Amino acid sequence: MNAKLKVVSHEKENEETMRAVSDPLEMLKMDHDHVKENFEKFESASGEGEKYSIFVDTVLSLVVHTKLEEELVYPLLEESDDEEDEDMKLEAEEEHRVVDFVITEMKGMDESDEKFDAKFKVLSELVKHHIKEEEEEMFPSLRELDIDFDELKEKMLDLKMELQETYSDLDAVEPLESPAMQKATKKKPAAKSKAKTTAAKKTAKPKQKGRTATKTKAKAGAKKANSKASGKTASKTGTRTSSKAKSKTSSSKTRASSTKKSTAKKTGAKSKPASTAGRKKTSTTQSKRKKSR
Repeated sequence: MNAKLKVVSHEKENEETMRAVSDPLEMLKMDHDHVKENFEKFESASGEGEKYSIFVDTVLSLVVHTKLEEELVYPLLEESDDEEDEDMKLEAEEEHRVVDFVITEMKGMDESDEKFDAKFKVLSELVKHHIKEEEEEMFPSLRELDIDFDELKEKMLDLKMELQETYSDLDAVEPLESPAMQKATKKKPAAKSKAKTTAAKKTAKPKQKGRTATKTKAKAGAKKANSKASGKTASKTGTRTSSKAKSKTSSSKTRASSTKKSTAKKTGAKSKPASTAGRKKTSTTQSKRKKSR
């Protein structure tokens, strides 16, 4: 028996059983029990295609059950005055999104995929956790509310029959349109963007070289400017040194000339007494000549 025939037979059996149940919350528990049985069967399955058949039946059951809860059951918690009930509703909806995410990933696999068993194991753990919270926390809170459970049961039966007709095949299960799934489907374009980034980096390398060359030119220009500045400083220093040397030379010349002048004055002063002495001798000689006459 293939997967589709198994699903159809289960639907007929499930419909008859559900109509015999008076409590709508017990109907939800029946769905819980069915998928938990599938999780146990999957662990021991070994025949060809057996695991995939269990996977298909589990997914279709979960999809119908999820939409049934979100359309008819979860909105009832909004009538509660307890904020915890509202938080419980939001948390349950987010857990549905996570389950849908795993289902969407597994739709593109078969049981020969190396990750197939691992993902189904993750799916089972998520669903088991979700079931436990609903049965232990949510359902008791719903029973405390003023709800017409007979009316709820009829609505649930009618909607479930419609949903089972709609989702009778795995291809009918729409992919999850959530931010998490959008990120997952954008993995391949991200790889292309990495290649573009690498190409951009390669293209950017010549620009980097150009920047390096510009920096080198700037450094060379700075060195030239520094050498010019040092040259100017040196020339200024040389000019100052030469001017100082010139001033020293001129001062030495001035000193030498003044020394010569002073020497000449001294010589002249010495020669004057000599000439005076000569004059005195001449006058003495002349006076002696006069007397002898």
